[in-house]
Amino acid sequence: MVDLNKFINENVKNSVGCTEPAAIGLSVAAAMYALKGILPDDYVHKTDKIDIQDITENVISISVKTDRGIYKNAFSVGISRKNGQTVRGIETAAALGAFCDPGKELELFIGLTDEQFHNAYELINKNKVKVAPNYKWDQLHIEAEIKIKGRSSKAWIIGEHSNIDSIEVNDKIVYKKTKIGTETGKLKRLTEFSDFIGIIESNLSDTSKGIAARATIEEILITNHKASLDAEKIFKNLRIDNAVGIAFKDFSTNMDLGQGCIDLAQQKTALTIEARMSGSNVLIRTCAGSGNMGICSTLPLIALAIYNINKDNPNQNIEWNSATEAIRRYHPEKWARLLGAVALVHLITNYISLYSGKISAICGCGFKVGIGLTVGVVYYLCSEKNMDISLTIQKAINGMSNSVAGMICDGAKESCALKGVAGVAPAIESAMLACRGGGSYERGIFNRDNGVKTLQDIGKFFHRTLSFDKQIINYLNSQSEKITI
Repeated sequence: MVDLNKFINENVKNSVGCTEPAAIGLSVAAAMYALKGILPDDYVHKTDKIDIQDITENVISISVKTDRGIYKNAFSVGISRKNGQTVRGIETAAALGAFCDPGKELELFIGLTDEQFHNAYELINKNKVKVAPNYKWDQLHIEAEIKIKGRSSKAWIIGEHSNIDSIEVNDKIVYKKTKIGTETGKLKRLTEFSDFIGIIESNLSDTSKGIAARATIEEILITNHKASLDAEKIFKNLRIDNAVGIAFKDFSTNMDLGQGCIDLAQQKTALTIEARMSGSNVLIRTCAGSGNMGICSTLPLIALAIYNINKDNPNQNIEWNSATEAIRRYHPEKWARLLGAVALVHLITNYISLYSGKISAICGCGFKVGIGLTVGVVYYLCSEKNMDISLTIQKAINGMSNSVAGMICDGAKESCALKGVAGVAPAIESAMLACRGGGSYERGIFNRDNGVKTLQDIGKFFHRTLSFDKQIINYLNSQSEKITI
């Protein structure tokens, strides 16, 4: 049986900004610290700021190679903000990493100073930073190499965005992460949807293990809910009124769109994704290695819970700003169901990732977390109606996989907010339709009698689209000028 708390801790990370440029920066930071004799096992014990000026002043070159997915997603996305303006560029991410603390993992770009920007810009101006894709790597893979006068170091990140796998100094391995069995690997043993439901029910019970798991999932919900509030404040402070989430809110107010849970889910999802993609310091908890999928795994379910509670309790109007606290305090049964739904989204999304890989040529908001979300919505609604959850999940997945599951991922950027919106609506709609008995769609290419096999087919199919990424990267390189600070 999968230990849910261990599974969540393995797969859910804190992230500020897009995870791909952060992973590139982390690889360079790890290689830089290795030249000072500081390795990953030392990061947690380090209390003082490390002076690396003597090394950075002697940098001959910083060379980074990445798999195609990392390269594509880091190419155009916002990394940070400087004087209110978005900072972008894959080489910028690598150069900034040379002046950051790898102990911060995917939060290493928080609070960047003018000095760090200046130093990174100087490296780029002197043509000392190069980043290139390696098309032989099908899975998440980064290699950062730093050369200084008389010395060199390499750091590898493999499998997960923050997983520093090994480090080499002067051609000698000085660090190799010990490989251990993971809870995620156990997911491949699951053969029925009842197995996934069993994990939720056994791990969220009133035991010490269940209490710990619930606390972990609560942190995900509360963190990502706060991120949506922070995102709205950021856009207001920057006086940006044309952000996707802001526009959708205006559409709702003016009745251009409806005012139901899907509308609210789209608003908050879009707003938070766009803030991240523009380089704003918005802390979120990831899902299957992705911050945007982390947002899609939580905010739409909070919107659903708000709508569900307000519909049943017309005299008690829960507002978005206080949603997580109000649901947890005044509606403990709904809160428990919400925790189970979020956990199930993470299980399903990571299960698909085992077959598709962390990043593919298809947008994860449409097919990975989109399908995970539709399962989570079914769980939330069916737990209330005492329906056959496994059969309803199968119907919902059929509906979702026959809708927007083929959106192309052409790299991370602000317009990912629109793809998040495009994935959220059919995910909720497919679940609601299935809960009414519809959504079988037997002629879809992914439809199987065994729903878990359907998830495998979807993952395997989209893994085969990796060759598309080479064409996407060619377009990005040919149509975009080199982006720097």
